Amino acid sequence: MLYFGDFDPSGNEMLEAMKTTLKDELGVDGLQFKRIALLKDDIFTYKLPNNPDALKRTDTRAKKHLEAYGELAVELDALRPDVLEKKIQDAIENKITDVKAYNAEVGLFRKEQAELEQVKNRVIEMVL
Repeated sequence: MLYFGDFDPSGNEMLEAMKTTLKDELGVDGLQFKRIALLKDDIFTYKLPNNPDALKRTDTRAKKHLEAYGELAVELDALRPDVLEKKIQDAIENKITDVKAYNAEVGLFRKEQAELEQVKNRVIEMVL
């Protein structure tokens, strides 16, 4: 499971909370988890704006975050869309072990999508 979230107390704890919920409450086990964004390095690499207001000091997780990162807090939507898209694409492609099988699935998906579009258009024509 790839995770993208804010770099703030809640965002940094969300992945662990998701793991716990999936395992303990939903019985889903054996998944691999990886945080893709926002990472501390992303903030400096892309010169993202710090937003100390995102710390919400009343949040029970704020103390841990302040100790680890100071007042550094940035929202995911500060990342340019093209950079986020590239991070998503790279993260997915890095997990694909059989590129040939993946490309075959993409081709099949596109073929089925085109067929569904044709059926949809025929139905619309019959209704109108």
